[in-house]
Amino acid sequence: MKLLNIVIDGFRTFSQRQEVVLPASPGLYLMRGDNRVDDALQGNDVGKSTAWDAVYWGLYGETTRGLRAGSVVSWGKKTAYVEQVWEIDGKGVGVRRTQNPNGLWLNGKRLDVRAGQEKVEEAIGLSSVEFLHSVLAGQFTDYFLDLGPTEKLSLFSDVLGLAYWERRSDRARELAGEQEREVVSLENELCMLEGQLQESRRQEQRLTRESEAWEIEESERLKTVKAEIGELKAERGNLYEELRRDKERLEDARSLERTKDKESADCRSLSARLYDQAHKLERDLKNDRCPFCHRKLCEEWRAKLEQELLAVREQLKPLGIEQASADRVLLSCRKSIRGLEPAVADLQRKIGRVESALQQSREAKQRAGNPYEDSLLYAQNTVRKCEKQLGKLTVQRDKAKTSFGRWQYWVKGFRDLRLWVLDNTLAELEMAVNNSLVQLGLERWAVYLDVERENKSGGVTRGFVVNVSSPESGEDAPWKGWGGGVTQRLRVAAEIGLSRLIQDRKGRQFGIEVWDEPDCHLSARGIQDLMCLMQSRAREESKQVWIVSHRAIDFPFDGELLVTKTAEGSVVSVV
Repeated sequence: MKLLNIVIDGFRTFSQRQEVVLPASPGLYLMRGDNRVDDALQGNDVGKSTAWDAVYWGLYGETTRGLRAGSVVSWGKKTAYVEQVWEIDGKGVGVRRTQNPNGLWLNGKRLDVRAGQEKVEEAIGLSSVEFLHSVLAGQFTDYFLDLGPTEKLSLFSDVLGLAYWERRSDRARELAGEQEREVVSLENELCMLEGQLQESRRQEQRLTRESEAWEIEESERLKTVKAEIGELKAERGNLYEELRRDKERLEDARSLERTKDKESADCRSLSARLYDQAHKLERDLKNDRCPFCHRKLCEEWRAKLEQELLAVREQLKPLGIEQASADRVLLSCRKSIRGLEPAVADLQRKIGRVESALQQSREAKQRAGNPYEDSLLYAQNTVRKCEKQLGKLTVQRDKAKTSFGRWQYWVKGFRDLRLWVLDNTLAELEMAVNNSLVQLGLERWAVYLDVERENKSGGVTRGFVVNVSSPESGEDAPWKGWGGGVTQRLRVAAEIGLSRLIQDRKGRQFGIEVWDEPDCHLSARGIQDLMCLMQSRAREESKQVWIVSHRAIDFPFDGELLVTKTAEGSVVSVV
């Protein structure tokens, strides 16, 4: 990424519109100042830092020292704007920001000021903190070593994406907690289910015993009922046989009764006719008259009538005997019938009672089945369901335990990965810093970086330690314990190393680097070493390195920009 040009108007000391076109070639460049308003200040308070503050404000909406809103507008002006064009990955990216009215444009498209900031940072590819530690080392901004332990670690986390591993570890802890809770829940459920299964099995065993006892009792009862049924059937058969015989006798008696009754009736009828005939004959003989002509009977007719009367009387004699005999037989039949009918009725009643008892025995034999059958079946089904559910819950519990162990491992595993990335990055940063120290004149000096480590309790001790060893001391000492010149060299070396680290992690070549007053506290030799290092880096990395200084540095720069402060405002010109 490379800054091509910038337009400033109404921004702090740049009260008039200024367009600055940066050189196209890489190299080491100097930006110095000339204060024509106050000669005593010489190169100070001319707007050198303000020019780069304008770049930072145009991208992130505040200056390197935190000024924003109306504080950036030039005195006597009502509005300010900064427009800049970058070349990023071979494409032009234009950003324009205005104050009063507030406005933000990206590649000519107006954005919401707040929501659009994220799109601008996405287009530039750097957060504001990363920009300050890789592109613009401001005069009043803290270098990496100036930051506190927490700020150093936060910057490292942002650059290396260490928060990703922390989030993964936290997420693994959350998932492990969820799995642990699920394991506890499943084990509680298993415990309850095992209790239910044991109770169901005890109930099944009890019902099985009661059912078997009932079956034995029922078997004995059925034997008794079957015997009763057999006896009742035999008794019923005997009664039916006796009834059959009695009915036959009764029918024979009734048939004989009918026959004798008819014979008796026939005898009575014939006797009545004969008696009537005899009576008529006796009357005719007594009256001595012919029954036909009513004349006096002659001897011949009288003899004939007497003969007929005698014949009739002879006929009546056996009829009386026959009728008497028929009546005696009839009377006997009727006595037999009167005796047999109650016997038959009694047999029929007995048969009815036997049939009823037999039916009751059959119904008793066919009565409802085992009363424990439904309860036993329900208990058996409950046991099977509990066993099946117990198997499923056991599998789920085992899976949850496995998952818990896996996530529990990654709670530490992700922290270990984070520490591994951190250790490798620290080693890389140490190497870059120590290489720069040699070029800054601190030969055989070394910087040692260390951060958080896991303690004995499994937690993490957080901190960021910067120690320095020198040829004279031979021991590590905190970097703040050294003098101003050495401290400045350490600050610059660490910032160079961090800039290279950010560039490597972003996978992007930064075509510009700005150092505002990096030569403070340095001797003349130290400044020369610093310039040589910067020039070497500019050429090796094919970038523009800008040194902002109020000094007239004697060094073969590849170009210079002069910021002149006049009564009308700051003006930028190429020297």
